[in-house]
Amino acid sequence: MKQRLTLATVLNYYSLNPDKNLRLNCPFHEDKTPSLQVYYKTHTAYCFSSNCKTPASARILSSKKQKLKLQKTRIL
Repeated sequence: MKQRLTLATVLNYYSLNPDKNLRLNCPFHEDKTPSLQVYYKTHTAYCFSSNCKTPASARILSSKKQKLKLQKTRIL
C-alpha cells in the first residue's frame, strides 16, 4: 500500500488543493497564508511555519489527518 499511496491521492482525498506555487494552508495548525509546500516528485510536503515544521510523506500526511479526525470525533 505504501508504494501506491501518492501525495496527490492523499491531497485529493482530503480536498486539499495547492495553489499555483504548490502551497496550501497547513491542515495541522491555524494558517492565514499558505505555509505547506507540496513536492509532487518526491511525494512529500513541508510546513515552513515556525509553530509546525511538519515534514510529511503521503503516508504520514494521511495518518496525521486520520488522527485529527479521531480526536475531533472523540471531543464531540
